[in-house]
Amino acid sequence: MTDFLFVLLQVTTELEPVLEPTIESKSVMDIILEGGAIGLFIYLIQFAISILALTIFVERYLTINKASKIDANFMNNIRMSVQSGNIAAAKALCQNNSSPVARMVEKGLQRIGKPLADIDKAIENVGNLEIFKLEKICLIWQVSLVLLR
Repeated sequence: MTDFLFVLLQVTTELEPVLEPTIESKSVMDIILEGGAIGLFIYLIQFAISILALTIFVERYLTINKASKIDANFMNNIRMSVQSGNIAAAKALCQNNSSPVARMVEKGLQRIGKPLADIDKAIENVGNLEIFKLEKICLIWQVSLVLLR
């Protein structure tokens, strides 16, 4: 019982003000500028890399978009020309269209009359070449950006 009274005697009726910690808010720019020249240098490097990443993204998007465009009736026109026996007209359609699909179909049309395995291999080779061209364009563009710095 005496322990209980001892606890009660320690309780004060006065409310002591509770100090809340103050949080100082800083902007990212304030933190960078506090870092001095090194902080600013790091910020500029991050900004340049962000711009580079954005331009690579846009370039890849436009290149892939351009490569994937094909006329909706292209394959129907090719099919009709081949079924009517007019291979020359089908080849001319492919030559007038500058898409990777048209170049692959043209290679297949050039191999008509040969074994199916040869036709398949020729189309596969042209497909690999088209992929290499797309990758090569990206690589040349990236190297040129690095050299411009």
